[in-house]
Amino acid sequence: MNVLKYAREHPGLKFRFAGAAEGEGELPPNTEYLGPLPDAKLRELYAKSESFIHLAPTPQPCEKTCVEARLSGCKMIMNSNVGIASYEEWKLSDDDFRRWLEKCPAKAWEKLEAYA
Repeated sequence: MNVLKYAREHPGLKFRFAGAAEGEGELPPNTEYLGPLPDAKLRELYAKSESFIHLAPTPQPCEKTCVEARLSGCKMIMNSNVGIASYEEWKLSDDDFRRWLEKCPAKAWEKLEAYA
């Protein structure tokens, strides 16, 4: 199921899409296509949005936009192809999740240095 199909199945909701167009035909009337947006505009959009939908067509281990939207307070709607949703850390409270993310760069460098 992709996001346009989801929008068609929920005609009472309004959807805004940003990024590259999927090329899947005419947009449903309850949608607005914003095109590619710079990071600052995306952050504004996340902050104004109630939910963020990412229904990946193929497996993706950690989609950056999902993390950004969650940290902006969006309710997340994802499918099983979005790997980060299966991480135990994804289930943490927002504050604990943010603290976990802040530690990730140091943890990554520690693991890389073990191979040096």
